[in-house]
Amino acid sequence: MRRVLVHTGPLVALVDPKDRLHARATRELDRLKGPLCVGLPVLTEAHFLLGAAHLRRRVTALLEAEVLRLDAPDRPDLVTLRALEWLAHHAEHAPDFTDGFLVAWAEREALAIWTFEREFSTVWRTLAGKQVRLAAK
Repeated sequence: MRRVLVHTGPLVALVDPKDRLHARATRELDRLKGPLCVGLPVLTEAHFLLGAAHLRRRVTALLEAEVLRLDAPDRPDLVTLRALEWLAHHAEHAPDFTDGFLVAWAEREALAIWTFEREFSTVWRTLAGKQVRLAAK
């Protein structure tokens, strides 16, 4: 079973019942197949957005319950360099590092990304010009 890379939006929505996308995140979580993986850039961004300690503890609980798995690319050095190249390529759209890291990781290991950001289906492409594979639509 292939891993699915979790983006910040679904992670934040899962742990915050007041998030407007909480119900969607819960529904999609039930339908997703494969281990759901969170990388350090996503974890960092989520902790910044989830200012409340009780919400941050819910992220920890998802990891401890193995609903989510903390993961890293097979070659984080190459993925990071590719992400920086991707950011420069898409600079006119002002993407953030987390977006670039996920696209580079997904491209390198042929993985799908679970995200709520429209840009992943409308704007972002891999450096090879291919559409980003999404886990849920």
